[in-house]
Order: sequence, then structure tokens, then C-alpha cells
Amino acid sequence: MVQIEVDESLCKGCGMCADVCPTGVLEKQENFEPTKVVNPDDCIQCLSCLEICPAYAVIHKELIPVRRLQIETSTLDMIKKIL
Repeated sequence: MVQIEVDESLCKGCGMCADVCPTGVLEKQENFEPTKVVNPDDCIQCLSCLEICPAYAVIHKELIPVRRLQIETSTLDMIKKIL
């Protein structure tokens, strides 16, 4: 089981992480207070919260996620022509 935390010094309280969590691990607070971890045992390690957090405040202990790299199709076509 992964431990999930929210770094309160970084969290802006937008609650986007809580909105995308499919299992209700995180809970948005009122008045932009830092998001709280309320059901840590329900985390399925989908990393949706980590991907959407603009402040990089969501931490998964003992898990080293890699941010997804998205390349537009037109850019990819141009790279293929060069190679």
C-alpha cells in the first residue's frame, strides 16, 4: 500500500486532486484550505491526483512517478521527417 500525503506548504486548496480521485481518498476543504487525505487505504495508485495538481503538492511515498509526456501529432510528424 502506498502512503499518500498532501504537502500543505505547497497546496493551494483548489481541490482538483479531490475532484479527479476515483476512490475518494482526498477531500477538498472550504476557503481554499489545503486538501486533506481522508481515506488513504482506498488509494489505487492511479496517480490522477498527482497528474492534475498544479502545485505538485500530492506526494506518494515510496513511489516514483514519471510525468506523462504529451507530444502533439504535428510535432511528432515533423520529428519523423527530420529523422
